[in-house]
Amino acid sequence: MSELPKGWISTTIGDVADVKGGKRVPKGKVLLDTPTDYPYIRVTDFKANSVRVDKLKYIDSETAASLAKYTISKEDLYISIAGTIGLVGEIPEQLDGAYLTENAAKICNYNKVDRKFFRYALSSPKVKQHFDDSVTSSGQPKLALFRIKNCAIELPPLEEQKRIADKLDSVLAKVEAAQARLDKIPAILKRFRQSVLAAATSGELSKEWSVKQYNLSKIADFQNGYAFKSGWFKDSGKYQVIKLGNIRDGKILLENAPAFVEEKIADEFNKYSPKPGDILISMTGTRFKRDYGFCCLVNGEKNLLVNQRVGRIIPNPEYVVPAYLHLISSTEKFRDKFFKGETGGVNQGNVGSKHIMGIDIEIPDIHTQIEIVNKVSNLLMKSENIQKQYNTAKKQIDRLTQSILTKAFKGELLTSPVESEIKEIESSVEAIHA
Repeated sequence: MSELPKGWISTTIGDVADVKGGKRVPKGKVLLDTPTDYPYIRVTDFKANSVRVDKLKYIDSETAASLAKYTISKEDLYISIAGTIGLVGEIPEQLDGAYLTENAAKICNYNKVDRKFFRYALSSPKVKQHFDDSVTSSGQPKLALFRIKNCAIELPPLEEQKRIADKLDSVLAKVEAAQARLDKIPAILKRFRQSVLAAATSGELSKEWSVKQYNLSKIADFQNGYAFKSGWFKDSGKYQVIKLGNIRDGKILLENAPAFVEEKIADEFNKYSPKPGDILISMTGTRFKRDYGFCCLVNGEKNLLVNQRVGRIIPNPEYVVPAYLHLISSTEKFRDKFFKGETGGVNQGNVGSKHIMGIDIEIPDIHTQIEIVNKVSNLLMKSENIQKQYNTAKKQIDRLTQSILTKAFKGELLTSPVESEIKEIESSVEAIHA
């Protein structure tokens, strides 16, 4: 900051407070699920501005005695220094005197600083950037205590600190309320899409509904992907290998960890190149979590190759329109049948091609399929538009939050109202819900 507002001073965190680290539980000791008088706060217990108390761990009295110097009080602030680095917050009253993980530090004994203002200052864009730039990269990323102490901050007089903190409470509460409403949109859109797919495959979108049941092997062929060697992969190129992570939300997401191979390899394995109208399905994920079994329809994408554990379903146009089969394979009903074939170990789940091709589905005549695909396309186009509005509003909220914090620590928040920007965000969120 080239010029400070009147009355402000430039200092460091270490000049106005002590920064002390927590401590690991001694070797041979374990954290307890059963509550004791000695709660132990881990990084995973931190949330925005405070600490979660629903999944706390505890230590016994002997361990507590050995960690007596590593408690944190309700007057202190915490900061995470490993894992998700730079989370800052206050300690709730019921955790006054709790024991603190070695992956966090407490900021205590601060003077000439309002605690609430200090918490906001430690979450400001400038300070966050300092922490991000100071993280060590060897082994587990960590933020050293001396890096925190050396971080520069600007402080106004104490009474002005309190006014700024109160103003931040007021305006950020409105932003957070808008954010909370916005956060409901993805779930609403997901329910809407599933209801559209269910309606499309149950006759609700067609006046005339007559279906026949077919085994998937009757109306489509199947090809397993090839186990392309990781040593063949390049960061860029003309021919992209479609892996499990590239199939999400009914689409081929080419930008997800893209992997390419040279032209000679693509030519050698060109039989694994999907054609427009093919459906790709992910066949491996985490067992019991249903985080795979996603399908996407190949449209105009070119120069693709299908990797192992990605299946290629090739519809027979005599029986089924590819886009309609894609609708069926994206429904929860189909996914329920898909996961009945799940096998695997504790962590990895797999569904094989034999099970997939043995799934029975009901389909109407070709004319009805086309009619339904057109109707679904129009309905889902509306949800896509809402999704775009959601993405825009989310970026606006993120930018506004950063803008408000930046103004606060340049001394501009009290003299430069942000209410009009907040109202604009609130209107955008309201329009999306409407």
